Amino acid sequence: MHPMDDNLVGYLLDALDADSRRAVEDYVRTHPEARARLDRLRHMLEPLEADRAPPAPPPHLVQATLARLAQARGRTLPFAPRTTSGLGGSRGGWRLSDSLIAAAMLLLSVGLGVTWVVNKGWQRSGMVACQENLHNYHRALVAYTEQRDDRAFPRVEETGPRSFAGVFVPVLAEADLLGDDISLTCPANGRRAPSREGDQMRRLEQWYASDRDRYDRAVRDMAGGYAYSLGYREGGGLCVLRRVEGEDLQPILADCPPFPGTSEATPGNSLNHGGTGQNVLFVGGSVRYVTTRTAGRDDDDIYLNLDQRIRAGVHERDTVLGASDARP
Repeated sequence: MHPMDDNLVGYLLDALDADSRRAVEDYVRTHPEARARLDRLRHMLEPLEADRAPPAPPPHLVQATLARLAQARGRTLPFAPRTTSGLGGSRGGWRLSDSLIAAAMLLLSVGLGVTWVVNKGWQRSGMVACQENLHNYHRALVAYTEQRDDRAFPRVEETGPRSFAGVFVPVLAEADLLGDDISLTCPANGRRAPSREGDQMRRLEQWYASDRDRYDRAVRDMAGGYAYSLGYREGGGLCVLRRVEGEDLQPILADCPPFPGTSEATPGNSLNHGGTGQNVLFVGGSVRYVTTRTAGRDDDDIYLNLDQRIRAGVHERDTVLGASDARP
């Protein structure tokens, strides 16, 4: 991934200085793949235009305001205090101190407004960068299914060293499918490249057998900031999601929940985007930012099964995406 790619979102949000904008434009002109990525980012930013318009005022605001003014008209207001006389006698208008206070208040309000706009821009930038990262993950996951006759995504095993949600990362690494464009962590919180070492599963299996504490530490961090499908129960067995017709709307990967996989579940959205929501990747390749956890196929909680547990789904349509150390 080229360092200039990090400026593509800022370019679309008009958040770059003149020199940076020119550098991005030169880069896009000479790199067709960057131009394609810029087009994808522009398309993903289009829904955010819905937030640009100010909110509608409460109904009947004008009538209510006029009614309050009419009520106040008959009241007797207290007299203003008399101004003190200085050396030059009584003066009208504002004193210098009044002007300085007003100027400070104005600067403060403008500063807060600018801060809000900047923070909003960074939040949007992080959300879109996370969506792009999930699209990159999807390409790797699809490539994995194309290597298999059953078109299955990486499997979380029932027991043993592969029985944790984050196992999909070393499985994809073993298949040499994790590119430079993938970050283990949500880009909104900084990027971390996955390990390219091809013997990750072998080491996990060794630690599982001889050093369980080291195994548990590795497992907790294996998937970084994302949650992966724990599969579902059917016929007494644990089933894995497959890339087959009719499964496009099944969630498979998302921002991680606000609790580890081995703890008790808590309410609230993922913390990757400040608790405001989470990006969810679906089997078909679409990514949606949702402000509640009920993004499953039947509007179920994507982080808990129908028994309200951090375990595999109780049937095929029961989505459960677990943090890296979650068990099926």
